[in-house]
Amino acid sequence: MKPIDQKELERVVEKARGILEQSAAQRGAELRMQEKYEQTMDTLREQFFSGLLEGQMNQHISCRDVNQRLKMKFKDGYYRLIWMLPSPKADLRRLFADVNKTIWKHQLPVLCSEILPFIWRRKILLLLNYERERRSEIGTRVAKMAQGFPAGVSGLIFLEGEEFSDLGKMTEESRRMKPLEFIRLRERAGNFYSSAYLKAYGEAPGNLLPPNLDISIRQAVRSRNAAEAEKTVADAYGHMSMRSGDHPASYGEGILKMVDILKKSAQGCPDGIRMIVAEMTEDIEAAESQEEIKEIFCRTARRLTEENSDMDEKREKTAVEWIRDYIDRHYSGSISLTDMSEMVHLNANYFSDIFHRETGKSFKEYLTSVRMEAAKTLLRQTGYKQGEVAAMAGYRDVKHFTRVFKKYVGISPSEYRKLMRE
Repeated sequence: MKPIDQKELERVVEKARGILEQSAAQRGAELRMQEKYEQTMDTLREQFFSGLLEGQMNQHISCRDVNQRLKMKFKDGYYRLIWMLPSPKADLRRLFADVNKTIWKHQLPVLCSEILPFIWRRKILLLLNYERERRSEIGTRVAKMAQGFPAGVSGLIFLEGEEFSDLGKMTEESRRMKPLEFIRLRERAGNFYSSAYLKAYGEAPGNLLPPNLDISIRQAVRSRNAAEAEKTVADAYGHMSMRSGDHPASYGEGILKMVDILKKSAQGCPDGIRMIVAEMTEDIEAAESQEEIKEIFCRTARRLTEENSDMDEKREKTAVEWIRDYIDRHYSGSISLTDMSEMVHLNANYFSDIFHRETGKSFKEYLTSVRMEAAKTLLRQTGYKQGEVAAMAGYRDVKHFTRVFKKYVGISPSEYRKLMRE
């Protein structure tokens, strides 16, 4: 047997080490790529189902299409949404990890055709898809999961939605369940609310809000009276709280209706006002008590009134500046308070008041001063006849021009010209 050459052995070992390292690096790259792919698919799934919950997706989509697009395993059968409402101070990511562990502890992924936990608007949602013969067992496991959740998690409330057989119905189910999330602000025994329990209450009471509340709020906000706007909203909230009674969904429906009214009052308004409404929505979703909800509504009404007042003042100031500029350039033409107020779409008396407030002069005084200064310049620097000067300064009647000029300057136009040329 030929002796092994030490150098040759070292070369073989080194080559093998290189192959192994290259193979390990390739496996590492493949694992990283696989992890990135799975993260991307998780993000796409979360975006798709969030859009479906918000009504932004095609509601006629089939489970086959969803499976192809999102690499999932939905089957014809039943779907159910479970909403998990954490306390505002909860660590959502940690809680989400606990939810995933608990799902496996109760073998829900084994029993379901497909199961998807995801975070949506600071809530953890669980979408279950299962076959007919699994219905009873799934219901039992979900109830046990809710009742046996880790003791260290505080404030978690489970809302079990109704079954639906079409994935596109998820939008409708989300709208139905949305008011129920405010159940967390009501003092109720237990932390699991099944669809049967919620359905037993029937329809929520009507007339939750005072009649014509939208008009009342709009008028209060535009009145520039922040105290009145706050009172209107506070009274409406009190009326709604009393009318909602013990129905699980009615209080939430009242809140959402008030949010909608305040949102509509900001439609077509500048970004500042729309931002106030957006902040209100976020604050309400994070509120920890009914009193805090009331304070958020009152604060929003106050801020809308103040912002609207500032906006009106800016609009009025702009209108006055625009008319002043118009007068400065067109003083020789026919100009009246009525015509100018119509140009800026304001009542004549109201425009007269804001014009005086912004300029310190009445509309007539300002127009007269501009025309008189123009007449003085023409008399000093040109040889136009007095009648021509009057016409160029906006006066068709020379005698009237002379009277106004003498009242404004203290001497007649001819005397002024003579004095300026001496």
